[in-house]
Amino acid sequence: MLNDKRRLYAVRQHKAFIKTSPYKPRVITAKFAKAFIGRFLQAIRPYDAAESPKVRLGPHCDGGYVMLDPGRGGVAYSLGISTYAPWDMEMAERGFKVHQYDASIADTPTPHHNIIFHPYFIMDRDELPDNARRLLPELTANGDWNQKDIILQIDVEGAEWEIFAAMGERALNKFRQIIVEFHGLEFNMEKLAILEKLRVTHTPVHVHYNNCGQTFQSINNFIYHPKLLEISYARNEDYTFTPCNNYFPTPMDAPNVQDKPDVPIGFFDILLDDFNVHAFSAQNSLNPPINIPEALYNSFTMNGKVRVEHLYFDERTFGKNVHISQRDYEKVFNALEDKSFKYYGDEVKTFYDALEDYSVSGKRVLVWGLAGCNCEAIALWKNAAEVYVVDYNKPICEHERVRTLTHEELQHLGVQFDFAISFSSFEHDGLGRYGDPVNPDGDLLAMEEAERYLKDDGILLLGVPLGPDCLCWNAHRIYGHVRLPLLLRNWLPLDVYSTYSSVFDAPHGEVRQPLLALKKCVADRHYADLIIDRFKSSLSSVSRRKDCGTKNEKILGQILEFMLLDRLNSSL
Repeated sequence: MLNDKRRLYAVRQHKAFIKTSPYKPRVITAKFAKAFIGRFLQAIRPYDAAESPKVRLGPHCDGGYVMLDPGRGGVAYSLGISTYAPWDMEMAERGFKVHQYDASIADTPTPHHNIIFHPYFIMDRDELPDNARRLLPELTANGDWNQKDIILQIDVEGAEWEIFAAMGERALNKFRQIIVEFHGLEFNMEKLAILEKLRVTHTPVHVHYNNCGQTFQSINNFIYHPKLLEISYARNEDYTFTPCNNYFPTPMDAPNVQDKPDVPIGFFDILLDDFNVHAFSAQNSLNPPINIPEALYNSFTMNGKVRVEHLYFDERTFGKNVHISQRDYEKVFNALEDKSFKYYGDEVKTFYDALEDYSVSGKRVLVWGLAGCNCEAIALWKNAAEVYVVDYNKPICEHERVRTLTHEELQHLGVQFDFAISFSSFEHDGLGRYGDPVNPDGDLLAMEEAERYLKDDGILLLGVPLGPDCLCWNAHRIYGHVRLPLLLRNWLPLDVYSTYSSVFDAPHGEVRQPLLALKKCVADRHYADLIIDRFKSSLSSVSRRKDCGTKNEKILGQILEFMLLDRLNSSL
């Protein structure tokens, strides 16, 4: 009943907008556009933060922004100010040192002892004009690189996309809050991917559609999609978020163009529910991009260091409707017992050996990815106490010691694990093949997720393709000396199990997938020393030919060498 009343209220607001708006929204009927809007709504859905109220800084018109209360004192960057910067002035009055950037004016429009003006545009492209700079070097030049709580405000007429495309997670996490006006969104997949990328480190806390630009109208004429929108983000690690189900725009909002009505959005929970009813799911509605999005190409290839080959798949429905019965598990246990289990082919031998050396008996185990009885069944067979399976497409498992989760459910579970297994999973993350968001750092974020959910000194069994670095778009990544050290940062390789005698001399694009035993070492101050000691030990074992079964000290030594060289290069 309550949702019916809320829905009726939203409909009335939309009808009033149509009657009073001096321009008419362009109606969109294409299924692609509707599907895009469903995914877009999930990417921008606003949340409340338990630790902070929302405030509006700046006037109740264009130039004011709703954000979490920033407190007093700190550092702020304001990119694109023109001749009107009321937000900057309020931040300066609160004691923030505000760095303003804009080359279209000669000096600040808001003189204040806390405001520092820089006559440059902020961009991030291959060739910068003389009056432009990149953001991250400016943080260094201003002595702010080590700041962890910067407030960033961006209104740079479209350059925001290239700025965010160039920033990795480490750089994004320097900003406690990010307030952005996004331009020219329309139905651009590359720009949607950047909105989804931002969700990895930050959560939207407020959304406002700018009524200055074209608005698109869709789904029974009661869902709108703008070309211009304002989003305020807060850093995930700082706050506890719950979905905000208020009507948008809120009483704190105001039209950017005062003589035109504000663009109605509605209640996000109802909007998303409507899209689910119409089967426009955010994850699986759109075809995975056939080619690497141009704006993300350098990030995916690490500025050309990773070779690209084309091997395209659209498997958004892969793993859907998986239902594993108790009888299915019993069959697999029998096959494992008599060594006839064939799910992984010869690579299953690596599991037999690894789980002899690293026991899961009596432990709580986390498994990523499930399209049938595989890793979780092996863990159960080896007497794991509990097995939690996380997948984009949540399977059904009837075994009493198996619990299945979506990635979102895992975030709210509040459980840490003794042991984790990922085989033929992380190398796909971020490529869109299985309906996951396109993200150049998807695999690295998956490893960081493993760090978060493993206990200190927890063990991860990781199976990814190893060989000369290659991105087989959009099938998978192959890890060599360039990307593998990034994947394994904060992990100590203990052992490698492989049915191949060597992997890094394989032909480009050939998949050879050993199993790595990794120890979580995030907080260990002697991490480099641990790598060196393990490297020396592997060399000694190779010289004495100590390999046993599928254990391979030669491959382990090469991996450790890559990691040491990466650390050396990073320190130069």
